Amino acid sequence: MKKIIYIDDEIINLELFRINLRNHYEITVTDSPVKALEIIDKERIDVIVTDYKMPVMNGMQLINNVKNNINPQAVCILLSGFIESELDIDKSKVFLFIKKPYRKTEMIEQIELAFSQLQGIA
Repeated sequence: MKKIIYIDDEIINLELFRINLRNHYEITVTDSPVKALEIIDKERIDVIVTDYKMPVMNGMQLINNVKNNINPQAVCILLSGFIESELDIDKSKVFLFIKKPYRKTEMIEQIELAFSQLQGIA
């Protein structure tokens, strides 16, 4: 099964993501970007879905850390309730930006695109 990690500081978002997508993917969730980096470093997780606004480290900082130090091939999806132009996003490192709230079908389509991108890299 395809493995993804979802990082969001709001527990309800983590649970909804897991419930909605558990039949499609092997999902790891965490509310801590620091913990996410530890998980990504230990396990081979190639698709990363992260919220932007979080304490300690925002989603773009997390993505930069993954791409620069752990897995440059990782495909990263960034989520936010804010519009893309309001955020500091390095589009060279973010495969997709999705505005919250998202629809389950939209998220599955975007994650499948991310996995397709991985196959193109391999």
